[in-house]
Amino acid sequence: MKIIITETQAQLISFLRRIESEEIIEQIEEIVVEGFDFSDPCNYETFESYLDDFLQSAAFTLINSYIFHNELSDEKLNQLMDYVMKKIKNRTSRRIKTHYELEKEYCDENISESIDNTRGKNFIVRRLQQFIDIVEDQIEGYELHEDNPWWCANSNPDYFFDNLRDRSIEEFVDKNWNFFHDTSEQGGSDTDISMLYKIVEDNYGNYIRNLFVRKCRYLR
Repeated sequence: MKIIITETQAQLISFLRRIESEEIIEQIEEIVVEGFDFSDPCNYETFESYLDDFLQSAAFTLINSYIFHNELSDEKLNQLMDYVMKKIKNRTSRRIKTHYELEKEYCDENISESIDNTRGKNFIVRRLQQFIDIVEDQIEGYELHEDNPWWCANSNPDYFFDNLRDRSIEEFVDKNWNFFHDTSEQGGSDTDISMLYKIVEDNYGNYIRNLFVRKCRYLR
């Protein structure tokens, strides 16, 4: 018996086969970054509720780019949504959480941010993955050293953390030199980069300090 596959079924099969491809991974990153402009953490009581709405919107946008979803049954569409939401969550939940936490800090403030600070903050949020990659590359570099390397001498966990954090921020600023040194109205020379300090401390502080303790056999 000949099996006839509809166009929508063919699209679905192709999409599922390619969901780990570089093209779709890049599209997921773009959808998440663009989603930050249309989702306000201040409207949510918890990160879990924010994340669920954010993932639903992102998954629907991605699916709609590849599949005529209107031709899928409700059951099939719900199954596909759940599957895609999990894929997006696994890849981007840390970035979404960082964005949520940074934005929530300003929700209860009576004084609104200046235009300059808002521009700078949005610039950093949009390039958050770049900064995270820089920090993790720095960590990986130290992980590859043998135990008791040269950099253990005359140091301690806090100094080691400060040094790694500062070099990561310096590299991030260097890679975005034009923005951070642009003194025009569209530039970010006055950007408050304190959020970068918070990101490293909140997400990597304990790990980096423990890395020093482990590699240097440091006794607290």
